[in-house]
This record gives sequence, C-alpha cells and structure tokens, in this order.
Amino acid sequence: MASGEIPLALTTYSHGAEKMKQKGAPVEWFAIAPAIGRANGIGIVRTPPHPNAAALFVDFLLSPEAQAILQKGGYVPANLRVADPAQKLPLKFVDPAVVLDEDAKWKKLWAEIILGAPR
Repeated sequence: MASGEIPLALTTYSHGAEKMKQKGAPVEWFAIAPAIGRANGIGIVRTPPHPNAAALFVDFLLSPEAQAILQKGGYVPANLRVADPAQKLPLKFVDPAVVLDEDAKWKKLWAEIILGAPR
C-alpha cells in the first residue's frame, strides 16, 4: 500500500499509516465507525531491583510529556491532556477477557476460512 501498488488496506494501525504518510507515501487513513481500539498497559514486575525507579518511570510514561513524545512517534496518547484527533473518533474497545474466552472459536474459524481446513 505504501508504494501505491494496491489501492486499499482494510485493516491497518493508524500510527503505521501516519508514519508512512509523513515519509511521503501516497496514503491516507480513515476510520469506519466505530473504530476498533485495543488497550495497552504498563506494569512493574513483582520484585524489581529498583522499585522506586520503576514507579517513577511508569509515572513518567503516563505523563503528558512522555505521551507527547509517543504521539510524535505516531501513537495515540493515553493521557487525555494531550490532544489528539483520534480522541474524537467513535471507538469500540476489544475486551481482552472476551478474546481469551473465545480463543478456540477464532482459531477454528481462522483454520477453516483462511487455511482452508475441513469443517
């Protein structure tokens, strides 16, 4: 898509398309409502060698300053104090618990539809 050889990609991450666009690729992205969002998380291991430093690093990563740095990299900021056009999109978030609960169902459908496995 970035080279202009194919006209459309139905599923792509907006930050990837935005990075290609900034490098001059002939692309534009848009969301078909509702856009599907996937929440990411951050955590600290149970016994870090420097627990206070780990906590400070997490605080920094979630701060407006760090989120602005991530935004420059094309990511949608998690901190709402950093304005981003994606915040205006109607979003539906994927529920990780449902993904785990329905794992076998989706693997079976993938095998049948994509891999052509017998039903």
